[in-house]
Amino acid sequence: MKRSAAFPVSLFIPVLLLLAGPALHAQWEVKQETIGEGVPSWLAVVESSDHKLLFWVEYPTDGYCIPQAVLKSVGWNAFAYDGGPAGRSPTVLRFTRDRLLQLPGYAANGFIFMWEMDKEQLAEMAAGLAEEKQLIVSLPGREGEVAGTFGLEGASSAMQKACAACEDEFFAANDFVFPDSGGRLLDKEEIGFLSKRMLRIARNEIYARRGYVFKDPLLNEFFKRKKWYRPAAGEVQLSEVEKSNAALLASL
Repeated sequence: MKRSAAFPVSLFIPVLLLLAGPALHAQWEVKQETIGEGVPSWLAVVESSDHKLLFWVEYPTDGYCIPQAVLKSVGWNAFAYDGGPAGRSPTVLRFTRDRLLQLPGYAANGFIFMWEMDKEQLAEMAAGLAEEKQLIVSLPGREGEVAGTFGLEGASSAMQKACAACEDEFFAANDFVFPDSGGRLLDKEEIGFLSKRMLRIARNEIYARRGYVFKDPLLNEFFKRKKWYRPAAGEVQLSEVEKSNAALLASL
Protein backbone atom coordinates (compact mmCIF):
# COMPACT_ATOMS: atom_id res chain seq x y z
CA MET A 1 0.00 0.00 0.00
CA LYS A 2 1.47 3.35 -0.93
CA ARG A 3 1.08 5.96 1.76
CA SER A 4 -0.37 9.40 1.17
CA ALA A 5 1.63 12.47 2.07
CA ALA A 6 -1.46 13.93 3.70
CA PHE A 7 -2.58 12.75 7.11
CA PRO A 8 -5.35 10.33 6.35
CA VAL A 9 -8.11 9.34 8.46
CA SER A 10 -8.49 8.67 11.98
CA LEU A 11 -10.21 6.45 14.09
CA PHE A 12 -13.48 6.06 12.58
CA ILE A 13 -14.41 6.12 9.04
CA PRO A 14 -17.64 4.53 8.47
CA VAL A 15 -21.15 4.87 8.94
CA LEU A 16 -24.10 3.91 10.86
CA LEU A 17 -27.48 2.56 10.26
CA LEU A 18 -30.43 2.47 12.57
CA LEU A 19 -31.87 -0.98 12.06
CA ALA A 20 -34.87 -2.58 13.68
CA GLY A 21 -33.17 -5.96 14.01
CA PRO A 22 -30.55 -6.97 16.55
CA ALA A 23 -27.09 -5.45 16.33
CA LEU A 24 -24.51 -7.43 14.43
CA HIS A 25 -21.75 -8.79 16.63
CA ALA A 26 -18.35 -8.35 15.06
CA GLN A 27 -15.10 -9.34 16.70
CA TRP A 28 -12.61 -6.48 16.76
CA GLU A 29 -9.02 -7.42 17.45
CA VAL A 30 -5.70 -5.67 17.90
CA LYS A 31 -2.61 -6.92 16.13
CA GLN A 32 0.73 -5.71 14.84
CA GLU A 33 1.70 -6.06 11.21
CA THR A 34 4.13 -4.59 8.73
CA ILE A 35 2.10 -2.82 6.09
CA GLY A 36 2.74 -0.80 2.97
CA GLU A 37 6.36 0.25 2.60
CA GLY A 38 7.61 -2.01 5.36
CA VAL A 39 6.31 0.20 8.17
CA PRO A 40 5.38 -1.63 11.40
CA SER A 41 1.83 -0.71 12.36
CA TRP A 42 -0.64 -1.50 15.10
CA LEU A 43 -4.11 -2.32 13.81
CA ALA A 44 -7.66 -2.44 15.13
CA VAL A 45 -9.30 -4.87 12.69
CA VAL A 46 -12.82 -6.14 11.95
CA GLU A 47 -14.39 -8.06 9.07
CA SER A 48 -17.78 -7.35 7.51
CA SER A 49 -20.66 -9.71 8.20
CA ASP A 50 -20.55 -11.08 4.64
CA HIS A 51 -16.75 -11.56 4.80
CA LYS A 52 -16.27 -9.53 1.64
CA LEU A 53 -14.81 -6.42 3.23
CA LEU A 54 -12.10 -5.90 5.79
CA PHE A 55 -11.88 -2.63 7.72
CA TRP A 56 -9.03 -1.55 9.92
CA VAL A 57 -7.66 1.52 11.66
CA GLU A 58 -3.92 1.62 11.26
CA TYR A 59 -1.40 3.33 13.55
CA PRO A 60 1.99 3.49 11.79
CA THR A 61 4.93 3.54 14.19
CA ASP A 62 7.23 5.50 11.87
CA GLY A 63 5.63 8.83 12.78
CA TYR A 64 3.32 10.13 15.48
CA CYS A 65 0.89 7.17 15.43
CA ILE A 66 -1.61 9.21 13.42
CA PRO A 67 -4.47 6.83 12.58
CA GLN A 68 -5.46 5.92 9.05
CA ALA A 69 -8.70 4.17 8.19
CA VAL A 70 -8.54 1.55 5.46
CA LEU A 71 -11.10 -0.62 3.67
CA LYS A 72 -9.90 -3.67 1.76
CA SER A 73 -11.87 -5.66 -0.81
CA VAL A 74 -11.94 -9.38 -0.12
CA GLY A 75 -14.71 -10.60 -2.40
CA TRP A 76 -15.02 -7.73 -4.87
CA ASN A 77 -13.01 -7.14 -8.00
CA ALA A 78 -11.21 -3.81 -7.68
CA PHE A 79 -14.09 -1.83 -6.18
CA ALA A 80 -12.59 1.66 -6.18
CA TYR A 81 -12.34 3.52 -9.48
CA ASP A 82 -10.93 6.84 -10.62
CA GLY A 83 -13.20 9.50 -9.15
CA GLY A 84 -11.72 12.42 -11.08
CA PRO A 85 -8.45 14.16 -11.94
CA ALA A 86 -7.13 13.67 -8.40
CA GLY A 87 -8.12 10.01 -8.35
CA ARG A 88 -10.61 10.61 -5.53
CA SER A 89 -13.89 8.77 -5.11
CA PRO A 90 -16.68 9.92 -2.77
CA THR A 91 -17.56 7.78 0.22
CA VAL A 92 -20.93 8.06 1.93
CA LEU A 93 -20.93 7.80 5.71
CA ARG A 94 -24.31 7.49 7.40
CA PHE A 95 -24.70 7.91 11.14
CA THR A 96 -28.45 8.46 11.18
CA ARG A 97 -31.02 9.14 8.49
CA ASP A 98 -30.64 12.85 9.13
CA ARG A 99 -26.85 12.97 9.35
CA LEU A 100 -24.81 12.21 6.24
CA LEU A 101 -21.19 12.86 5.41
CA GLN A 102 -19.57 12.55 2.02
CA LEU A 103 -15.80 12.34 2.19
CA PRO A 104 -13.01 12.02 -0.35
CA GLY A 105 -10.95 8.86 -0.44
CA TYR A 106 -8.49 7.30 -2.80
CA ALA A 107 -7.62 3.86 -4.05
CA ALA A 108 -4.17 2.92 -2.82
CA ASN A 109 -4.42 0.02 -5.27
CA GLY A 110 -7.26 -1.94 -6.83
CA PHE A 111 -8.30 -3.52 -3.55
CA ILE A 112 -7.53 -0.96 -0.85
CA PHE A 113 -9.40 2.27 -0.22
CA MET A 114 -8.23 4.98 2.19
CA TRP A 115 -9.84 8.15 3.54
CA GLU A 116 -8.65 11.63 4.41
CA MET A 117 -10.44 13.79 7.00
CA ASP A 118 -9.87 16.97 8.89
CA LYS A 119 -10.02 17.08 12.68
CA GLU A 120 -13.61 18.36 12.81
CA GLN A 121 -14.80 15.47 10.66
CA LEU A 122 -12.92 13.05 12.87
CA ALA A 123 -14.66 14.48 15.92
CA GLU A 124 -18.02 13.87 14.27
CA MET A 125 -16.95 10.33 13.43
CA ALA A 126 -16.06 9.76 17.08
CA ALA A 127 -19.45 11.05 18.21
CA GLY A 128 -21.26 8.74 15.79
CA LEU A 129 -19.13 5.80 16.84
CA ALA A 130 -19.99 6.36 20.48
CA GLU A 131 -23.73 6.73 19.89
CA GLU A 132 -24.48 3.97 17.41
CA LYS A 133 -24.40 0.16 17.38
CA GLN A 134 -23.55 -0.48 13.74
CA LEU A 135 -21.88 1.29 10.87
CA ILE A 136 -22.09 0.96 7.13
CA VAL A 137 -19.45 2.05 4.66
CA SER A 138 -20.52 2.60 1.08
CA LEU A 139 -18.57 3.76 -1.94
CA PRO A 140 -18.82 3.49 -5.72
CA GLY A 141 -17.37 0.47 -7.46
CA ARG A 142 -17.00 -0.98 -10.91
CA GLU A 143 -19.78 -3.43 -10.16
CA GLY A 144 -22.04 -0.84 -8.53
CA GLU A 145 -22.19 0.37 -4.96
CA VAL A 146 -20.00 -1.51 -2.51
CA ALA A 147 -21.13 -1.55 1.10
CA GLY A 148 -20.14 -3.35 4.27
CA THR A 149 -21.89 -3.42 7.64
CA PHE A 150 -19.79 -3.63 10.79
CA GLY A 151 -20.78 -4.10 14.40
CA LEU A 152 -19.31 -1.48 16.72
CA GLU A 153 -19.12 -3.57 19.87
CA GLY A 154 -15.50 -3.50 20.95
CA ALA A 155 -14.48 -0.98 18.27
CA SER A 156 -13.55 1.89 20.59
CA SER A 157 -11.64 -0.39 22.92
CA ALA A 158 -9.68 -1.99 20.06
CA MET A 159 -8.81 1.39 18.57
CA GLN A 160 -7.66 2.76 21.92
CA LYS A 161 -5.52 -0.31 22.57
CA ALA A 162 -3.93 -0.13 19.12
CA CYS A 163 -3.24 3.57 19.57
CA ALA A 164 -1.72 3.04 23.03
CA ALA A 165 0.48 0.18 21.77
CA CYS A 166 1.75 2.35 18.93
CA GLU A 167 2.49 5.27 21.24
CA ASP A 168 4.27 3.04 23.76
CA GLU A 169 6.51 1.85 20.94
CA PHE A 170 7.07 5.43 19.78
CA PHE A 171 8.03 6.66 23.25
CA ALA A 172 10.38 3.72 23.77
CA ALA A 173 12.19 4.47 20.51
CA ASN A 174 12.28 8.29 20.73
CA ASP A 175 13.61 10.58 23.42
CA PHE A 176 11.29 13.43 22.43
CA VAL A 177 8.07 14.04 20.57
CA PHE A 178 9.57 17.30 19.25
CA PRO A 179 13.35 17.39 19.83
CA ASP A 180 13.52 21.02 18.63
CA SER A 181 10.51 22.48 20.48
CA GLY A 182 12.94 24.49 22.62
CA GLY A 183 14.38 26.31 19.63
CA ARG A 184 11.62 26.81 17.06
CA LEU A 185 7.94 27.65 17.02
CA LEU A 186 5.62 24.73 16.41
CA ASP A 187 2.59 25.31 14.19
CA LYS A 188 -0.95 24.16 14.67
CA GLU A 189 -1.02 22.10 11.50
CA GLU A 190 1.83 19.78 12.51
CA ILE A 191 0.34 18.99 15.90
CA GLY A 192 -3.35 19.05 15.02
CA PHE A 193 -3.73 15.27 14.65
CA LEU A 194 -1.77 14.21 17.72
CA SER A 195 -3.60 12.32 20.47
CA LYS A 196 -4.19 13.93 23.87
CA ARG A 197 -1.51 11.70 25.36
CA MET A 198 1.04 12.69 22.71
CA LEU A 199 0.17 16.38 23.15
CA ARG A 200 0.57 16.11 26.92
CA ILE A 201 4.01 14.51 26.65
CA ALA A 202 5.09 17.04 24.00
CA ARG A 203 4.09 19.93 26.24
CA ASN A 204 5.71 18.58 29.40
CA GLU A 205 8.97 17.58 27.72
CA ILE A 206 9.57 21.32 27.30
CA TYR A 207 9.56 21.65 31.09
CA ALA A 208 11.45 18.39 31.59
CA ARG A 209 14.38 19.66 29.52
CA ARG A 210 14.73 22.50 32.02
CA GLY A 211 14.81 20.07 34.93
CA TYR A 212 11.27 20.57 36.16
CA VAL A 213 10.28 18.23 39.00
CA PHE A 214 6.84 16.80 38.24
CA LYS A 215 4.25 16.38 40.97
CA ASP A 216 2.11 14.19 38.71
CA PRO A 217 3.31 10.61 39.38
CA LEU A 218 2.63 9.48 35.79
CA LEU A 219 4.68 12.29 34.27
CA ASN A 220 7.37 11.83 36.90
CA GLU A 221 7.67 8.13 36.14
CA PHE A 222 7.60 8.73 32.38
CA PHE A 223 10.47 11.23 32.33
CA LYS A 224 12.53 9.36 34.92
CA ARG A 225 12.98 6.68 32.25
CA LYS A 226 14.68 9.20 29.94
CA LYS A 227 18.47 9.31 30.31
CA TRP A 228 18.58 13.01 29.50
CA TYR A 229 16.18 14.03 32.27
CA ARG A 230 17.82 15.77 35.25
CA PRO A 231 15.16 16.83 37.79
CA ALA A 232 16.28 19.96 39.62
CA ALA A 233 13.51 22.39 40.61
CA GLY A 234 9.77 22.87 41.08
CA GLU A 235 9.89 26.07 39.03
CA VAL A 236 11.82 26.63 35.81
CA GLN A 237 12.38 29.55 33.45
CA LEU A 238 11.24 29.04 29.87
CA SER A 239 12.29 31.01 26.80
CA GLU A 240 9.66 32.91 24.83
CA VAL A 241 9.70 30.18 22.17
CA GLU A 242 9.19 27.49 24.81
CA LYS A 243 6.35 29.44 26.43
CA SER A 244 4.62 29.84 23.08
CA ASN A 245 4.96 26.15 22.23
CA ALA A 246 3.77 25.03 25.67
CA ALA A 247 0.72 27.29 25.37
CA LEU A 248 -0.11 26.03 21.86
CA LEU A 249 0.14 22.38 22.94
CA ALA A 250 -1.99 23.04 26.01
CA SER A 251 -4.67 24.76 23.92
CA LEU A 252 -5.25 21.53 21.96
